[in-house]
Amino acid sequence: MISYDRYADDFADGRLDRLMRETDKRIFCGEFGFAAWYDGQRGFGRYPVWARDDAESGEKYLRGMQAAAR
Repeated sequence: MISYDRYADDFADGRLDRLMRETDKRIFCGEFGFAAWYDGQRGFGRYPVWARDDAESGEKYLRGMQAAAR
């Protein structure tokens, strides 16, 4: 099994597809997320992938979970 953390808009991409194909191992994504930015008012740093607010964060999380299930 290969475990990794992924912070990107898309759950899978060419790099992940290649990793699965070349290693023939199960892949476990241990961490992903879309932190809400709140115009910098919450003290969080801006991650490579972020959302404007909680509603958008939830939408992106749902899409990520659906993509992971596929």
